[in-house]
Amino acid sequence: ASFLDCTFVDLVALECRDEVRAALDSVRNGEDIANMNVRLVTTDHQQVSVSLTALAIHGGLHNRETVGVACICRETTSRTAPPDQAGAQMENLAIAPWSDVVDAFNAPVFCVDCDGYLTEWNQRVAKISGWPREQVLGRPLLTTFVPEEGRAQAEQLLDDALSGTEISGHTLLLRARD
Repeated sequence: ASFLDCTFVDLVALECRDEVRAALDSVRNGEDIANMNVRLVTTDHQQVSVSLTALAIHGGLHNRETVGVACICRETTSRTAPPDQAGAQMENLAIAPWSDVVDAFNAPVFCVDCDGYLTEWNQRVAKISGWPREQVLGRPLLTTFVPEEGRAQAEQLLDDALSGTEISGHTLLLRARD
């Protein structure tokens, strides 16, 4: 089996799995965790130490039901080089609200619920599109922000993502604010 056919817990070293399972169950029940020391196993069967932060993902703007868990792992294995800037930003977030985590990325990031309504919109996508976060949350992504000529591709990308297919490296047409 490949790493694409396994769960996050399958990547955790055997001696840490029960603790990680219990922690993820706590997150599903509303208790976020920060800076939990965990060992992961690499594809070449080496172990690396990471600091795990896990946050609940909620079903939508007005739906606080937990529908998933976001895991952020920052490698803590000793290195001669200093930690990268993104790793330092994540460490400083500790247990931050999900929107703060999304805002920490230096890439345009938005989240939609299962019905395609926007639940997160970071500062980077706001800068690119001209739409501030406060004006987009709760609105449908496809019909409001994607022009007709890009809608079929965007709908397919969303369908793929919602079915569990990893998507990356795609360009999504967004309507800029007038």
